[in-house]
Amino acid sequence: MHLNYDAISKQQPTRTDSFMAMLLAMCRANCGESFRPASISLVHDEPDDPAEFYALFECPVHFNATENRFNLSKEIADQRLLSANPQLALINDQIIIETLARLDKNNIIAQVKTQILKQLPSGKVTDETVADAIYIAQRSLQRKLQKENTTFRSILNEVRKELAQKYLQNSNMNLIDVAFNLGFSEYSSFSRAFKNWTGVTPSAYRG
Repeated sequence: MHLNYDAISKQQPTRTDSFMAMLLAMCRANCGESFRPASISLVHDEPDDPAEFYALFECPVHFNATENRFNLSKEIADQRLLSANPQLALINDQIIIETLARLDKNNIIAQVKTQILKQLPSGKVTDETVADAIYIAQRSLQRKLQKENTTFRSILNEVRKELAQKYLQNSNMNLIDVAFNLGFSEYSSFSRAFKNWTGVTPSAYRG
């Protein structure tokens, strides 16, 4: 994983170190305390006492690197998570495949919906990321959608609403997993959005 900054002023050693430490904590929470990166590369200078870095990451740490990197071995990257849920993954795949099959690949709205479906679990889907994925400028995408009397936000909410209803009707997926698969970082945000769409909470809709 590469960590880049959109402004030099943001590239502060403490910010980078904190991010790498949080990423390590997330990996250990999912993979177990025995998780170890293959190596860590940091752009900033080596501190006077780097011992705490080696103690925390328990792997080679390279300072004065050309980029900030969190490296995994392929063996670890391919390991199945302890929290893996094959049934949940299958349900999610089936719903996404069925939805994609109905879309017209030559239609701009369908192209946007396709990319939204692909990017939703990342939690960072925007008109910019979608425009990049279909190789057009962000403003060009906005103009094309305007000609179709719609906006990116409207399409995003439409896709989320449709998927949310399918998940709640056709699976035993818990509500937090539903929120995650729709790109919400918190269940409360998903619950508020769903109530705005349907007039009821997710739990009430599921009944």
